[in-house]
Amino acid sequence: MRKRLADTPKLVESFIQEYNDKRKIKIETVEKELLCLFQKYDWPGNIRELRNTIERMVVLEEGAVLRLKDAKFLIEKINRRRNTQDHDMKGSIKNKERELILTTLERYGNNKTLAAQSLGIDRSTLWRKMKEYKL
Repeated sequence: MRKRLADTPKLVESFIQEYNDKRKIKIETVEKELLCLFQKYDWPGNIRELRNTIERMVVLEEGAVLRLKDAKFLIEKINRRRNTQDHDMKGSIKNKERELILTTLERYGNNKTLAAQSLGIDRSTLWRKMKEYKL
């Protein structure tokens, strides 16, 4: 699905039709903003996740329109995922910084003055980073 996000509106329409056949109240339209949200999300659970999301919204909807405001659960999920990715990226940057410091220290025979100059940082900053990374 990630490679074919343009197909999302057709899939949404198909799932809605499927669920409309099972319910008294029929969903007639989907807000454009909601479709945009669906197209921006990368759907890690693939088509099954989209199907489950549509089913949840259809079952809970009492009217004939699926609205963005009714997709708060999906927006929260997207935000949690984004925060997790940001946290992972920060951890990755810290690991790279730690390894760069280690490599530079090894290259200069643990001479902190030369290592700091090579890294383009002050010697006291190198000391602080070494303490932070327990080097």
